[in-house]
Amino acid sequence: LYKWGTGLSFANGVTLNGGANDVFIFQIAGDLTVGNGAIVTLAGGVQPENIFWQVAGQANFGTTSAMHGIVLSQTLISFNKGSSFTGRALAQSAITLNATAITAP
Repeated sequence: LYKWGTGLSFANGVTLNGGANDVFIFQIAGDLTVGNGAIVTLAGGVQPENIFWQVAGQANFGTTSAMHGIVLSQTLISFNKGSSFTGRALAQSAITLNATAITAP
């Protein structure tokens, strides 16, 4: 469990390393912002269906970013042009897609 009392933003890549049965939970009290070209890399057998992003605000995925997991957003999930996502996106208000590739895990 990883927990932030504020928003979370990353501009570069992030690597999640673990086994096939490991579970990652990211609780974010504000917005999640994934920068343009930022890539979440899975290593050691980590499975997208075992990664949970719980976002109290909105989740924004930058142009050509690559993301994995299950995103639960209290408000908006926005995928910018050319972004890719392996997982599920669930929002209370809206999800916007702009030339985004989404693949179920």
